[in-house]
Amino acid sequence: MMSMVPLQLLNTMPINDIWKMEDGTKKILLSPFVINGVMTKPSDKNRKMPFYLIYPARYKEQLEINMPEDWPIKGSEERVQNGTFDLHTISESIGNKVLLTYEYENLKDHVMPDDASVFFSNYDYAAANTGFQVTYRFPSSISNNVTVSDSLPTLGVFPKLFMVLAISVIITFLVRRQRAKAN
Repeated sequence: MMSMVPLQLLNTMPINDIWKMEDGTKKILLSPFVINGVMTKPSDKNRKMPFYLIYPARYKEQLEINMPEDWPIKGSEERVQNGTFDLHTISESIGNKVLLTYEYENLKDHVMPDDASVFFSNYDYAAANTGFQVTYRFPSSISNNVTVSDSLPTLGVFPKLFMVLAISVIITFLVRRQRAKAN
């Protein structure tokens, strides 16, 4: 008998321009990509015949979003379960990380017509509640009492990174020039 070995895929990517501005509020809508692709339903809800579900289907997706600052959210946990599928979601934050965990499993390979109405109502509820929206509101007024200091500790992260890059380029240039003279 062949045993199932779980596959774990870690994908880390920066996403440029992820924030969408809407009425002075920046927003991000996040959802489990693979699970949303596995959760399927036929368009005809008045079923006379059983319909197929992808089976076996057992997925766990974890989204870790590194926010620019501490991001406290009210943690939540929800489960949508019936005789055909089980969806479990958890959202929490730790410091500047927002953690979203989704677990989905199809429990059968089909839905019988008698079970279709329960399946469709649970499916619609689950599909509507798998997304997670992060919002950030800017202050309504910006203070004119802004002070600028030229000390290094108060610089933002990008000027510091630029300085490190510039120093790295200079060192690389000097090392290559020294090697060229040696040859």
